[in-house]
Amino acid sequence: MPLKNSFAVITLLGLILFSSCRNNTSDLSYYSNVNSGGSGACQHCCTTCGGNAATCASVVTVTSPKGDPLPGAIVTVYHNGTQTYTTDENGQVDLTGLKNGFYAIKVVDTDYGMAIDTITVENGICPDINIIPTEPVVPTCDANFSITAMPGPGGTDPLAGAVVILTNGSTTITGTTDEAGLVTIPGLSAGSYQYTISLDGYASVTGTYVVSAGPICPTESLTMEPVRTTCDATFIIPLPAVGTPAGGLITTVSFNGGDPVATDDQGHATITGISNGSYPYTVSVTGYPTTYTYSGTYTVTDLDCQEVLLCPAVFRMLEIKGTAIQNVTLHINDEVGLSSNSSGIIIAGLFPVGDYYYTASWMSETAAGHYIIPPDSETCPTTPYVIQLH
Repeated sequence: MPLKNSFAVITLLGLILFSSCRNNTSDLSYYSNVNSGGSGACQHCCTTCGGNAATCASVVTVTSPKGDPLPGAIVTVYHNGTQTYTTDENGQVDLTGLKNGFYAIKVVDTDYGMAIDTITVENGICPDINIIPTEPVVPTCDANFSITAMPGPGGTDPLAGAVVILTNGSTTITGTTDEAGLVTIPGLSAGSYQYTISLDGYASVTGTYVVSAGPICPTESLTMEPVRTTCDATFIIPLPAVGTPAGGLITTVSFNGGDPVATDDQGHATITGISNGSYPYTVSVTGYPTTYTYSGTYTVTDLDCQEVLLCPAVFRMLEIKGTAIQNVTLHINDEVGLSSNSSGIIIAGLFPVGDYYYTASWMSETAAGHYIIPPDSETCPTTPYVIQLH
């Protein structure tokens, strides 16, 4: 039955027309006028019922309130685009090649006015429809929205399935973008419309769409930003400048029980797809006579993944004259002592940002101080930390 109220006409047109399923075709260029009468139930069912390939035909009959056919009426079909036809001497237009989905049909007759109605094609079955134009013709224009994703490494991508809702007082009109990220919302009169654009996985976009006198509908191009549900953690473990074995070092990060991730040549390892929460991790450096490890807990709040800097702490023990000292015992934060090698080098292990108290002793000589990795550090010291003993 044709819609009687102008606001209801526009609202239903938007609400039903643009909730198109993913398998709908993006244009109606294959339509043609084919004479085949009938009304009521489907008269032109599909001839190829193979999923997305199924098509069928629907007859639109336009009559006056008394039932007389109205030749020359303008019939506009909206379905991921628009196609316009003119009724024949029987007041009919045949729409062929229709696929499953929702179609809105607007009829304008110079004598009787306009009307808007809809049909739904399901399972390759097209219903025929009789439309009676009785509403006054109000000047309107069609709003075109282009919705794309926020530019990324691959450029700007169109977003299919974004829902565009326009409101003006009690009038609400809805459209859904096609595969090209485009949607046409027909039948807007002059005025201001508040819009909301939403799509799962993206932040909603709101604003005001203004139809100026005429009416004139501008084209609106908008981008949507993906809503992050995870973040990526970067672990930075630079190789020490000295003391590296000839065979090299292998540094890995084991995160939350997953497979170890090796660092690259810059000492970086990235763990991807982390949600809010707390996760255990262990960093291991192999290649020294001793395997050095550091274990901790990585906490994510508000999807803010912080970098983790772990510094391989390298110390060099020297006499006041600059001669390397072997067998110096080094304690850091009162941990078990470590001894320097013949080059005076001690690999103390992995240390995060912090302030560490140390004591070094050799024979009757001692030294004490603080080994500090500042909170704002972006990398580790590139030379050994020198401790001199008299």
